[in-house]
Amino acid sequence: MFFHAQQLINPIVADEPDPAAANALQEGLGGQFSEMRTMMQYLFQAFNFRGTATPYRDLIQGIGVEEISHVELIATTIANLLDGAPGFKPNGTPGEGGSTPLEIALGTGNIHHFLVGGQGALPVDAAGNAWSGSYVYNSGNLVLDLLYDLMLEATGRLQKCRIYEMTSNRTARATISYLIARDAAHEAAFAKALETLGVDWGKTLPVPKFDATKYPEVKALMDEGVHLVQHHWRVDSSEMDLIFQGASPLSDVNAGELETTQTPPPGAPIPIGPERPEEFAPGLTPELMEVMEQATRGARKRTSPRASTGDGTHWVAEPKDLFLTELADVYYAEKALEKVLPKLAQESTDNTLAKGFEQHLEQTRKHATNVEQVFEAFGKRPQAQPCPGIEGIKQEHDEFMAEHDATPAMTDLFLAGAAARAEHYEIAAYTGLITLSRTLGDTRITKLLQENLRDEQAALRKVEAASKRLSNGRNGGRTRSRSSSRSRAKQTTRSTRARS
Repeated sequence: MFFHAQQLINPIVADEPDPAAANALQEGLGGQFSEMRTMMQYLFQAFNFRGTATPYRDLIQGIGVEEISHVELIATTIANLLDGAPGFKPNGTPGEGGSTPLEIALGTGNIHHFLVGGQGALPVDAAGNAWSGSYVYNSGNLVLDLLYDLMLEATGRLQKCRIYEMTSNRTARATISYLIARDAAHEAAFAKALETLGVDWGKTLPVPKFDATKYPEVKALMDEGVHLVQHHWRVDSSEMDLIFQGASPLSDVNAGELETTQTPPPGAPIPIGPERPEEFAPGLTPELMEVMEQATRGARKRTSPRASTGDGTHWVAEPKDLFLTELADVYYAEKALEKVLPKLAQESTDNTLAKGFEQHLEQTRKHATNVEQVFEAFGKRPQAQPCPGIEGIKQEHDEFMAEHDATPAMTDLFLAGAAARAEHYEIAAYTGLITLSRTLGDTRITKLLQENLRDEQAALRKVEAASKRLSNGRNGGRTRSRSSSRSRAKQTTRSTRARS
């Protein structure tokens, strides 16, 4: 399954419309070595993957999922470069007095951007040729596929560098620069995979072989290490980090340590294009708008769930209502974890893991306080709404501790997994709340929620590191037995379930 956060992977930088730059970017969107090809090629290689070499499948699939966001980013950039292009008369109406508000389409870029696409991106290359599925290479042979993937990233990066040299438009260059940096990361990923299979690259890479930091926008990104990190784009687990780690196979200024990240990029708002009457886009007359609004109002009333916000029950019909409903859910989760974390610390026999639970308890109390402040910003008293997600994780924990006579090492591994599941839930909850908070336009509540999210993401990284260490049989330092406390915990769990 794929999940979508309503954000771009990189911000759109504002500048004047530029249809010529938009057309050049079409090569990066729909050309033979484009983002559409990387997306489809890696996903099909992952879909058709055979055998048990899971780390390689996870690497290919993770990059393929990221490429979906690259297609979205470059298409949105093209649309922004086209929207309100020079020569457009914003106050004109179609056909008024014989005016020609789309005259620019005849002399700049690709006429289909205006004639077919309504000032939007198209699945074509810069010459107007339609993207073709025949571009996709998937032989079924892992080494051969990885070689083609490396070639694809290198060629795509080469072409983006050429496009960068063609335009000074800031909107175009910001997106091009980001993709140059990410192509370097993907070039390193596939090179590293081949390196683990015996290839020695020496000083061959990267392609093109030049100092990309001479582009100031690229330098700023590489200074942040954007070309050295790769998120796995999984909400369960991934073995990508078994390959994407260690020294980068790219030499010179591209060198550094590779890191598989456990948290995705923060994202950026998606700019929504204004209506363009000269394109008849979206073409909704006042009468059609009224029909649409009546239909959506009726649909909301029929399908919106009831939710408590602390002062009665009402229909969830607006973003604010949904925000408060979700906020009550995450508040319940934080208050529940305040009670659970001391228990997890007591049950753990691993010193590092137990200390991690104790430290996160203090963060959890701070998170609850932040959520309370968000409620207060809306003039609401804090109220927790039962959270089935957290309750399910708690129930799974209680049943395991009551019904399994696990060794201390296996108990620690289970506790780390349970904590990771809780962190994934909270990260998803706070990400959704932050997206909603931005639509409400209150930066103060967004900052409070972002603070909580950063803590949860850091906590997930720690608990996943603990899981990996425990899986490899390395103890965190606690050696004394805790069998008596585990026994008491089991007895407590059994009695609690009996009362229930």
